[in-house]
Amino acid sequence: MTCSGAQLDSGTSVVHCSITRDKGPPYAFIKLRSVQETSNALAFSGIQFRGSTLKVSRPSKYHPDWGVLLGPTSPDPTINTSMLSIHSGSGSGSPVANGGGEAPRKPSNPNRLYISGLPYNWRTQHLQGMLSPFGDLKDCVVIVEKMSQKSKGYGFCEFADGAVVPGVIKALHNSLVEGRKITVKRADEDSAPSSTSG
Repeated sequence: MTCSGAQLDSGTSVVHCSITRDKGPPYAFIKLRSVQETSNALAFSGIQFRGSTLKVSRPSKYHPDWGVLLGPTSPDPTINTSMLSIHSGSGSGSPVANGGGEAPRKPSNPNRLYISGLPYNWRTQHLQGMLSPFGDLKDCVVIVEKMSQKSKGYGFCEFADGAVVPGVIKALHNSLVEGRKITVKRADEDSAPSSTSG
């Protein structure tokens, strides 16, 4: 989890692990120390490990409507699984590692930023308020869940003047917003989802 960016803090993420080998292929129940790291672990579904394709999923009794009250229900989109072997699962062409596929990505734009770690009560106007002192915004959006309309904790913005982008990153990356450390970086197809995904 560490090398992919799925681990949030130092130390071990796994609190408990129980492996069962009695019927069929072995499987495990794993308890992680935080809701975000648990959701991040879903990004590893489809990875080749010791000759087998991992299948990572929630327990059968998991209720997404209740889970969203505790925190993120999907992996952080900045998790980098590119150094790991990914198996494109179901034959549909969509990678299993991203939890069943995601929307097509926009072409890279050096003036476009990806901001994650935002407070879950934030909406687009909050993000605009934080970014507008740096310069005119062409576009700004906080991404929300399709069904619940709750924030996913990340967003995108594009500045009219690309010259301000390095200063914005320097000023805001790893800063605290309402007690949460935010990530601010250029939005590119290797590290951030499309702003149309939801």
